[in-house]
Amino acid sequence: MRLIGKPISERLSRQRHRKPGLFCRDCEDDVQRFRIKYEQALDYPVDLYYLMDLTYSMKEHKEKLVELADSLAIHMNNITKSFRLGFGSFIDKVVMPYASMVPKKLANPCTDQQQCAPPYGFRNHLRLSTNISQFVLEVGSTPLSGNLDNAEGGFDAIMQAIVCRQHIKWEDLSRKIILFATDSIFHYAGDGKLGGIVQPNDGQCHLNDEGVYTESKEQDYPSLEQINRVVTESKTNIIFAVPEDSINVYKQLSEHIPGSTTGLLKDDSSNIVDIIRDNFKKIASKVEFRDNSSDAIQIRYMSSCLGSHK
Repeated sequence: MRLIGKPISERLSRQRHRKPGLFCRDCEDDVQRFRIKYEQALDYPVDLYYLMDLTYSMKEHKEKLVELADSLAIHMNNITKSFRLGFGSFIDKVVMPYASMVPKKLANPCTDQQQCAPPYGFRNHLRLSTNISQFVLEVGSTPLSGNLDNAEGGFDAIMQAIVCRQHIKWEDLSRKIILFATDSIFHYAGDGKLGGIVQPNDGQCHLNDEGVYTESKEQDYPSLEQINRVVTESKTNIIFAVPEDSINVYKQLSEHIPGSTTGLLKDDSSNIVDIIRDNFKKIASKVEFRDNSSDAIQIRYMSSCLGSHK
């Protein structure tokens, strides 16, 4: 059994964020300057949840992920000794016109020459863990499936992966990252009506004991506003790893989801470790200061980074 990162007991003993408080007396009509120093915490814990489209067209990507799992673990271990990895997959809603309702096609939605598993909405296969061997086993043993149209139920999967904190085992103070890998576009709120689904998405967790999303055929896809809200509230970062023919769509999407980035995925996913490395740097290097001052106080921020002043 191969393990990565530190055990949970050590992760919980790390240094926590400190929220500085600034107080000023007799400051009316006066300008005050405060100096604040910020630096990255050493070995700050990272939780990486790999959320993968497992329609048949992703076959090579799935096989390459198994092959590169050790490289991914080694790379992340160089960034932080406190690292966990999880795995979930998605297909789409099992209703027409997204999936065939013909019994034979439900049993095997791929061609007769391609053996596939029945379709499903979203399934959590592995909660966040330091066990890289289990990650490889779960990815390798999870079968491919299929659907009818060229869009997938990725928004359902993102929503459940974020709000089902206990199922996924997100840690409160970790840097939370979802690596979203697909070669297709996505359905969003309103698309469910084509399949007779009129109930709006409630933004709540609906995973059973097997990690399966139980409301896939009952609730519509989430809206972009709902995804935006849960991403912001949970402080989750999303890395969209997509091929060239979909990248413009996901770049536009990431512009509307705070803390998200997009990486160009090669046809066989051979550059997935590079995508994670490069986009993690973008995420970790971005620092945002906020204050809760009243409207009567005007606060301006000036930074001095690597010799520049802004």
